[in-house]
Amino acid sequence: MLYAAWRILCIYFFHPFYLYTYPIEEPYRGVLAVEWIRGLSLPIWDYAADTYSGGVFIIGSIASFFFRLLGPSAFALKLTSVFLFSIGLAFWHAWLKKYAGARTALYFALLFIFSSPALTRYSLITLGDHAESICFAGAGLYFLFRAMEREGGSKGFSSAIWAGLITGLGVWVTYLHGVAALAMIIFWMISGRRALKDRNFHAFIAALLLGFFPLWISFNRHIGFQGLMILQDPLWMYFHPKLFLHRMIHLHGNALVRLIGSFTLGDMSSFLPGRWVSFLYAGLYALPVGLYALGRRFDPSSSCVQRGQSPSVLKYTFLYLGLMLFITQASNFTSLRYLIPLQPFILILTAVSLSRMERIFPAIQKAVTLSFFFILLIFTALFHFPAMSLRYAGSALKTPGYDYTWISQAPACGDPRHCLETYKKLRGKISPQGLHELQTGIGYTTANFLTLDQLPEQIKEIEHYFDPEFEKAFFYFLGQKILFLEQERLEPSIERTKALMLSPSRTHFMIWGMLGGMGDLDRQGRVETWDSQKVEVPLEYQLFYWQALGKKWMRLELHEVSDFSGFEPHLRQTLDGMPPPYRDSFLRGCGMAYLQEWDAALPFKPNFLIRDMEKLPVSYQEKMFEGIGMAFQKGRFFDLGMKQDWRWERVLEQASEKNREAIFRGIHMARDYFEKEMGEEGEKAP
Repeated sequence: MLYAAWRILCIYFFHPFYLYTYPIEEPYRGVLAVEWIRGLSLPIWDYAADTYSGGVFIIGSIASFFFRLLGPSAFALKLTSVFLFSIGLAFWHAWLKKYAGARTALYFALLFIFSSPALTRYSLITLGDHAESICFAGAGLYFLFRAMEREGGSKGFSSAIWAGLITGLGVWVTYLHGVAALAMIIFWMISGRRALKDRNFHAFIAALLLGFFPLWISFNRHIGFQGLMILQDPLWMYFHPKLFLHRMIHLHGNALVRLIGSFTLGDMSSFLPGRWVSFLYAGLYALPVGLYALGRRFDPSSSCVQRGQSPSVLKYTFLYLGLMLFITQASNFTSLRYLIPLQPFILILTAVSLSRMERIFPAIQKAVTLSFFFILLIFTALFHFPAMSLRYAGSALKTPGYDYTWISQAPACGDPRHCLETYKKLRGKISPQGLHELQTGIGYTTANFLTLDQLPEQIKEIEHYFDPEFEKAFFYFLGQKILFLEQERLEPSIERTKALMLSPSRTHFMIWGMLGGMGDLDRQGRVETWDSQKVEVPLEYQLFYWQALGKKWMRLELHEVSDFSGFEPHLRQTLDGMPPPYRDSFLRGCGMAYLQEWDAALPFKPNFLIRDMEKLPVSYQEKMFEGIGMAFQKGRFFDLGMKQDWRWERVLEQASEKNREAIFRGIHMARDYFEKEMGEEGEKAP
């Protein structure tokens, strides 16, 4: 109950920036929940998020229950993870209470409830991914240890079956849980119980295969047996023996060092860098372990394992940690999400040490334990509450819990026709907001399927699927792809577009996409010249072209400067070197980039960029704030997963009244262009 209460409190008070760790993928799990309620429009397997994890179906099924109760909000979607992890914690507590003692189980539960920032965020994630494997690990271990007991009898046999089924299902949910399954098998075989002659062991293996393969085969038959592919590459391609030695030499790539740095996401503290937060948590967890190890050195009679409690919790913990660290050391799986399943086992080491210190340090054990949990609560306040907001309390109830954008990434969308068939089946059945997300996602994915050498034929084959709104997204992203494949050379990209002999509106969307991509795709490119004649851009696109240059220039500037003391002279010098008619567009482009960097800094530096922008000359401010408004409106049309309007409210709160007027002016300029003139011949750029 305490766990659920604290996590629900986090969801309710979290600033919207923290609601979704993965802002497009998580709400996509809500799509299946919405579809369950309304009635599936596609075959069930078409809703998969990838080829190598089936957790989306579990998350979607549970979320549909909460959606029926509370509506399709982010709050209801996040209750799914609260429900799963509450059950998972119950199994962890029961396992440790039986095999490591009640005090160890209590300490572990408190450590898990008031966890590190990273574990807190990932225990609220709704992916059906690596974090959720923690729940399957707790349940699997509880039944595994019961099955391994000598006196288990018929209960041991049924426990072995449950352990196998849960573990097999966990491997289907996320392949990384296969490491836990391997650790369980090895642990049983080295435990001295003659596993190969144990019928419980045979039942465990058979149930594990039964829990994994039927679902895996059913899913893979639908996607052409691509289940051993990750991002178009075979699973085994992600393992390289050379990586192991290389990362042993370079500490920043060492798996153990990365584990120490995994206790924070780096953005849930308003006053300390993430690495220092990680060091503080690592030091706090390591302190009881160090004291206990030191005490046992002077009192060897104190055993790590309670007598009569067999098999050993600590032996399995060390086996899993070693196996997992070895695999991550020798593979490309280096992200934080792969290290999260290790954190409960770190907490076990700390909990065991705290509970067993009484025999070694009877005089100070109580003081050490109270001090430890007092510091833990202080850390919780310091490194979690900055992520919360009273002003935005309850925003999870207003934020949508589903987003159709990611459906275009489903493995079933393996070719443009299937993507477009998906669009055709869904477009008449979903809300206008969902339809816009679908158009954006399918348009982006379909455009990226096409090849440059066969563009005319490919467009002709699929154009009967198009409708006017879908065309905008499709040709916009097709223009971006052409620009990217032409190595961001604008002039050849425009010439290739003209050679397609498309209608004026389609040509417009493509060129406009190229100009948008010119500021988005190349974040490190340098603007070497301000002479527009160097690139032959059609006259009607000149203002957009200079806007893209401004966006590109500002991104580079913001990434390279540590403060803005010398920013104004540099901007003035840049403006002096360009044609006067295009300076306003350049400044608007700067404002668009400024907004994106401000968004990335939220909410740990909420006034950083707006405050600095208002120190610039008034003539610069006006056009740059207009650019902010234009960026907001453009995001509503083309940006993937743009649904968090609270960001723009923060901008309006912090800007002066005059600059707020400029923001609204930019919004109206872009809105008029998008809604009234876009797609017509002779468009006029704002």
